[in-house]
Amino acid sequence: MIKQYEVMDARERLLAGIPVSERRLRLAGIPTVVLEGGDGPPVVLLHGPGGSAVHWAWVIPELVKTHRVVAPDLPGQGASPVVDGPLDAGRVLAWLGELIGRTCPSPPTLVGHAVGGGIAVRFAGIGGERISRLVLVDALGLTQFEPAPGFGLALNAFLAEPTELTHDHLWQQCALDLDRLRRRMGERWQPFRAYNVDRARTQSVKAALGVLMGEFGVTAVPPTELARIAVPTALIWGRHDLATRLEIAEAASARYGWRLHVIENAADDPPIEQPEAFLRALHTALGTGQRETRPTHADAGRFVAAGFRGELIGREHPGYHHLRKVFNGMIDRRPALIARCTDARDVAAAINVARDSGLPVSVYGGGHNVTGSAICDDGVTIDLRPMKSVEVDPLARTCRAAAGLTWGQLDAATQEHGLAVTGGRMSTTGLGGLALGGGSGWIERKCGYTVDNLLSVEMVTADGRILTASEAENPELFWGTRGGGGNFGVVTSFELRLHPVGPTVLGGMLLYPAQMAAAVLRNFREVMAHAPDEVGAGVALLTAPLEEFVPLPVRGQPAVGVIMSYAGPVEKGAEALRPLREFGSPAIDTVGPMPYLALQRLIDPGYPAGMRNYWTGDFLSGLPDVAIEVMCRSHLSKPSPLTQILMLPGGGAAARVPDGTMAIGQRGAPFNIHITSLWPDSAQDVPNIAWTRELGLAMKPFATGRVYVNFIGDEGEDRVVAAFGPEGYARLQALKHRYDPDNLLRGSQNIRPTSSS
Repeated sequence: MIKQYEVMDARERLLAGIPVSERRLRLAGIPTVVLEGGDGPPVVLLHGPGGSAVHWAWVIPELVKTHRVVAPDLPGQGASPVVDGPLDAGRVLAWLGELIGRTCPSPPTLVGHAVGGGIAVRFAGIGGERISRLVLVDALGLTQFEPAPGFGLALNAFLAEPTELTHDHLWQQCALDLDRLRRRMGERWQPFRAYNVDRARTQSVKAALGVLMGEFGVTAVPPTELARIAVPTALIWGRHDLATRLEIAEAASARYGWRLHVIENAADDPPIEQPEAFLRALHTALGTGQRETRPTHADAGRFVAAGFRGELIGREHPGYHHLRKVFNGMIDRRPALIARCTDARDVAAAINVARDSGLPVSVYGGGHNVTGSAICDDGVTIDLRPMKSVEVDPLARTCRAAAGLTWGQLDAATQEHGLAVTGGRMSTTGLGGLALGGGSGWIERKCGYTVDNLLSVEMVTADGRILTASEAENPELFWGTRGGGGNFGVVTSFELRLHPVGPTVLGGMLLYPAQMAAAVLRNFREVMAHAPDEVGAGVALLTAPLEEFVPLPVRGQPAVGVIMSYAGPVEKGAEALRPLREFGSPAIDTVGPMPYLALQRLIDPGYPAGMRNYWTGDFLSGLPDVAIEVMCRSHLSKPSPLTQILMLPGGGAAARVPDGTMAIGQRGAPFNIHITSLWPDSAQDVPNIAWTRELGLAMKPFATGRVYVNFIGDEGEDRVVAAFGPEGYARLQALKHRYDPDNLLRGSQNIRPTSSS
């Protein structure tokens, strides 16, 4: 329960020590509280819905060192009551014009967060001459407001009944990691919550919020108005925003040419969640970033002389820390240089300079590998992410895709033609790493692994040559590339065979309580033994999400999920999925017609980037009852609710390709177990790693002795050999000796050349 004294002094406690003064101005007839401080070019900060200028408290102390900061409470919000006359869009825009006129000696940069961004956009369209720049932070108004279902439910619950509980439930949606945010805020969390709840309980605040959202947040500003914005505009977005998703910002950036800065490990409020990263992005947008320490002239000169035309990022570049982050939050490596490549010639130049300088090399495609192989310490990271081109030939059913694409981006391009190729089960997985390791996905039983559909690759070898590998050209290299990872060169583009899949498929998930896990797994075992190739599925022992759509008896509790899909005509899928779908009485059944792109994003929310990850896996020779019991017991003792135990079936098209046809290892195993442990806090490393290893060891009696290379962490050379088998590994070693005898490309699951074994 919030005590009255907490409410009364909450704002003062939040602003204690913040180098600003607070004054009240009457603007458009609205008594407005404004925080002001600093000296330099002016910056006006507009906060989000239901908030106040206090929301900027975590970034103001640094910002006032270089700028004059003006942060008002929006009309009707915080301590700025609307007392005379109605509030509408015209009055709000007039209010902002008067604010700028009375507080800014020169046209300011206008920074707007969420609904503040919607106000800023509208003002820039009609009063652009009065501002110098526009910065939109997870802004509303770029499209119709359609938050994720869980976010919408939590928001409505808080507005209907503002309490500490509903506030925290909302902030579980607003923040990527609420526990981490609370730790960061420390003693400020309680006054922050108290002030927010008190304001939300105030009827005048709620009424004004309804107007602000209705006028500036719910509906989209017409594209013609956005196109008229003439001032330099930048976007700063939390990667995991559930209110206004990142793809909205990406679309606006592409359409209007606005520079986009993505804040990792943040949802819809980066200034509070990741203030340091937000400030770096904001300073870049303002043109006042920390002095860029580029590579030395000698380093840059060597790259230019080698023909490099991309961007070189040194350690003090504003974007360096963002670019070096990978999916696994346990990885904190710092390369000497990040070479942002635009094509194969840039990659060759970077390889040549690194090799001749004796520097380690890593290759960043998607950054999803749990080992963190995308990034290296004190070397050159060859960054393929700028390479995003994709060409689809719908008649030939093929595509050529650049290595910087994610699977979500490639799927989006191929689905425009109703085509697909087996790809990652997470849309943010990089194309290259998954494909070169084999490429397992939901449609593998119908379409084969990714490598079964690989027609050719363009590759830069360790000696800087640009080669094509296919069945007809460099066929032995092509054999090794299909499953052998990035050991032989840096693949810069992939030619892939496509299949008619989508754009609508039958798919979704069933969720059962943990008590049914053993029975669900036994049914899964029996059904998948005879399922048609079109059925793709998996069982996940997981924790049910804390979402309103999850029934209370299951919500937040250990559970078992069955994900299923049908890679064929929707009308034929119901019968094929019936033996899975009709088993027992699931707490949730979301199976139905859905976009193939939605299927490919289905498990994304369960794997947030930046968590600490420790994985292992094995091919299994079967799934006997005793193995099921081992899994179910371990499921109930896992240290982290984010951890999952995945059971994926074999069979189908992928299993019918003879072993040895390409480097990818064992194909005939009936099941593949993937144990993915995730947790947020380094203090919990020991119990989570120990639990993962213990379960992996307990499942060994049921394993074939072989493993899918993309599912394991850094587990030693024996496990790499186990991925390919002794004969396959020896053949790969010979290939490595031919193309990379000095083992320059050793960041991935390394195959040592014969000369160093």
